[in-house]
Amino acid sequence: MPTLRSLFHAYRIDLTALVVVIIWGISAPVRKAALAQFDVLSFTALRFLGMLVLAWSVLCWHRYSKGAHRHITLADLLSLALSGVCGYTVYVFVGLVGLHYTTAFSNSLLLATAPLFATLVLWGCRLRTVGWGFQHSQPQIPYMLVKLLGENAIPIVQHENVELRARSRRW
Repeated sequence: MPTLRSLFHAYRIDLTALVVVIIWGISAPVRKAALAQFDVLSFTALRFLGMLVLAWSVLCWHRYSKGAHRHITLADLLSLALSGVCGYTVYVFVGLVGLHYTTAFSNSLLLATAPLFATLVLWGCRLRTVGWGFQHSQPQIPYMLVKLLGENAIPIVQHENVELRARSRRW
């Protein structure tokens, strides 16, 4: 009979993926409820402080458990700082402002398009090529179209159901 430890070790990747999906699934409603209690800027500051505490805790745990640490080179420090500022102040703050003025579902739908916009920005800055998948390019455009269709199918179907219910009430 396998022990709990051996089962966890055998399925740790699947369990980790499940935990991540659960956290992502409940994050928008939890943030929406928190925004009912806090101002957007105050909530962003609290999240930022919590993120710092968590990041330093993980870093200290990793250094303690592995006994090794890596140094960030000076050349990478500016890129790291810029990505942190852009990623946190722009992405998270704008997402929270959007969540404050809309539903959790609509906000999640908008945030799900972030990889698409990031790819388009990288393509526009000529830092990445975007291709149809012919010859030697990666098929990113078909994947992006499928992603957009999939993300927008739910609101379209939901809108049609609302219209049908409204029509049936009129009769």
